[in-house]
Amino acid sequence: MERSLAQNLSKSKWSRNALENDLEWFVTWKIKQVTRAEAYWCDRAKNLELEWLPNKVLLVRAVIYIGPESDVSSVSEATLEGSLTLSSHGKRLKSYNLNIVQSGTTYVLSKKT
Repeated sequence: MERSLAQNLSKSKWSRNALENDLEWFVTWKIKQVTRAEAYWCDRAKNLELEWLPNKVLLVRAVIYIGPESDVSSVSEATLEGSLTLSSHGKRLKSYNLNIVQSGTTYVLSKKT
């Protein structure tokens, strides 16, 4: 999931829909690692905003919909905000720190190098 997202972000021309889809799958994969009591998933990402900073750092903001895997009808809106750092060749995510806030609860998806 990391590789697909990184490679699409590295393209000179990218599709917002494709990136929102990659973000949805990436969040689904990562949020399962931080929701201990019950596995969560991401149903959708929208309103993706990206801002490039020096050194291949990318600020990310989006609205996502997450909820428990056991009840797919119980998905609710959350905000996602943070940063991603691409590797020098742009084929993987070197690090990231993303905060998801849903109804006062914060989930942190992170990878440090």
